[in-house]
Amino acid sequence: GCMNAIDSVDLGRRYRSGWGLRHVDLTIPEDAVVGLVGPNGAGKSTLLHLATGLISPTEGTLRVLGEVPGSREALSDVAFVAQDAPLPRRMRVRDVVSLAERMNVRWRADAVESRIDSLGLDRAHRIGELSGGQRAQLALALALNAFGAATFAYHLSAVGPRGAADACSPELVLAMGRTLKHA
Repeated sequence: GCMNAIDSVDLGRRYRSGWGLRHVDLTIPEDAVVGLVGPNGAGKSTLLHLATGLISPTEGTLRVLGEVPGSREALSDVAFVAQDAPLPRRMRVRDVVSLAERMNVRWRADAVESRIDSLGLDRAHRIGELSGGQRAQLALALALNAFGAATFAYHLSAVGPRGAADACSPELVLAMGRTLKHA
């Protein structure tokens, strides 16, 4: 059956300094590719952190793929690519890919290798030698190919299909959509 990637009702998160998010009713279908856009302080990071279970809501309810965010059931189907695409800077591209493959039961090596080829990445380069955009693209490729159901990517709209910075790349959204549909 069809399930929603995210369902929230009256979702809110309060911090000491005030509300980071309040009264959010949101439904995102499972196969959707969605851009989260808004000014600083609008609650984008808070929503992503809630959806991945890194923080808990203060009020309301939130389900990711029908499960409580951060629960064992939800985590088995969720990937999160953080804003700074944290990958071990001293490791080589080929070693990061090999490590990710060994850690994930749903790995699709052909899809990852194809994405690395399309990005023109040298597998012998260390992560620290890649541009910020290339690191973000590699992290996204690893996440999308390890997990099929829900991938939450932070600030990836600033990274174009070849790793170049461009404010809101439709090519990136289309590439993500194709990848998700083949998951």
